Amino acid sequence: MKKKLIIFDLSGTLVDGKILVEGAKEILEHFHANNCILAVATAISSTAAKKILELIMTETTISTAETVIIGDAITDIHAGVSAHINTVGIIGWADEIELKKAGANNVIDKISNLKETIVI
Repeated sequence: MKKKLIIFDLSGTLVDGKILVEGAKEILEHFHANNCILAVATAISSTAAKKILELIMTETTISTAETVIIGDAITDIHAGVSAHINTVGIIGWADEIELKKAGANNVIDKISNLKETIVI
């Protein structure tokens, strides 16, 4: 089985202020237990985020086909689309329509729904 690289945006996706969002700890433990490589990336612009995503993929040697970014903002989705990786939008900073319009492959309303969205 190929390893998956799962990249999370930080603010709004994993944490709300200084607190983990509900379900974040469990979802991180789930993917870690299933041998996924987990990373956190955050940037102000889509261009900077794309460079960060490409660096993470290079360092981990995981292909774009086995990589997914999860984020709650349009910039997260734009970065994933421009890096040619799968994207999952979490409704938060942007709503479902905005995330889909930005190019999200999937949109969910809470992080705990990732178990059903990302097949490992």
